[in-house]
Amino acid sequence: MAATPASLAVSPEAEEVRALVRLPLTQRKPVGYDPELLKTYRPNRTHYLPAAMRKHLSQIGVSRCQGPAGGNSCALREIAVGIDGSVFHPIEGPQRIEEMFDLFLKKAQAIQDPFEHAFFSMVHLPYLQPFEDVNKRV
Repeated sequence: MAATPASLAVSPEAEEVRALVRLPLTQRKPVGYDPELLKTYRPNRTHYLPAAMRKHLSQIGVSRCQGPAGGNSCALREIAVGIDGSVFHPIEGPQRIEEMFDLFLKKAQAIQDPFEHAFFSMVHLPYLQPFEDVNKRV
């Protein structure tokens, strides 16, 4: 794998994460879904993106989204799923998945900043793995 170009330099913490995910699967510690990540998020008070970054993004981009995409085209999963090449174990059980998905939707709908809203969704949808398929393409 090629070295990271200087223009894509990352923090020391990110380098640690990179080193961990490059370990063979047999050397990685299995982890499960942690509902507290979603439960402790407070829309418009907790931010994954720093204020300066949200301001910069709002200056350089315009949201053209007219509403939620996809509608009800994907049903919530009722089966266990795995992620090839990963030691992550997504949450299981239709009731638990629905509970966390409903909480995700409630919090996402309350986020006013469009870039924080997008980042929040990009963090939580793949982490929750709520659908039988398309989770990586959501």
